[in-house]
Amino acid sequence: ENLAQRFCSEVQLPEARCFYGFQIAMENIHSETYSLLIDTYVKDTNERARLFHAVERVPAVRAKAEWALRWIGSDTSFAKRLVAFACVEGIFFSGSFCAIFWLKK
Repeated sequence: ENLAQRFCSEVQLPEARCFYGFQIAMENIHSETYSLLIDTYVKDTNERARLFHAVERVPAVRAKAEWALRWIGSDTSFAKRLVAFACVEGIFFSGSFCAIFWLKK
């Protein structure tokens, strides 16, 4: 969400700004889906708490979040930050989507 908000503050094209609004809505849906999956499949309360706070407690997740946050606050060009945003959305989250797809089967 922070990535989209940063881009939205810089982009003036209405069509592009609409995309970022849509992106934020999709992130909210994904967050709700992950929460429901954890509630449904993880019965151990300690493990559930660890997963709900993965950004703070799971080193791999924390490293991904820190990498993304470095780009949000960066003075790097818009183009480079856009590539970083694509990496976050297209690479970092692909594992999560694969896991959801696997559970669906």
